[in-house]
Parts: sequence; C-alpha cells; structure tokens
Amino acid sequence: MKPDNIASIRQPGRDTELAPLGIPAIVVGIGMLVACLATLPRLHSWIESYGSMVSVAFVVLVVLAAGFCRWGWIVARSPK
Repeated sequence: MKPDNIASIRQPGRDTELAPLGIPAIVVGIGMLVACLATLPRLHSWIESYGSMVSVAFVVLVVLAAGFCRWGWIVARSPK
C-alpha cells in the first residue's frame, strides 16, 4: 500500500501539482549535461590525479542529468 502523500507522476491529481516543475527540471538537466561536456577534456587528468572514483562520479552525474531531463519531459507533457 502506497502512502497518499508521495508525489509521483501518473496518479490522478498529481500531474497538475508537478507540472510547473517540468520545465525547470529540463533546464537543470540540460545545464548539468553542458557542464559534463565542458569538463570532459579535464576528466582524464582528474582520474590520474584522484583515482577511478572520479569516473564513477562522472557517470552518476550524467545519469542524474538525464534523469532530470526525462522526468521533466514526462511531467511537462503529461495531460492536464
């Protein structure tokens, strides 16, 4: 049984509450992806200096950015 206070998409009434957050989530996700692309040339030297966990953190950052974009796209395009 799910609690009623969890805001998730595809529940009646929740789409209208979360819809204003769709566009900002897309903007934040795109900004994060641009930051990832901007730091890509330095990534190899950071891995040499600080170890392989930098690459793991980079992958996590890219996945989170893509998740923001995907979630924002779904919420922004959900039927009102």
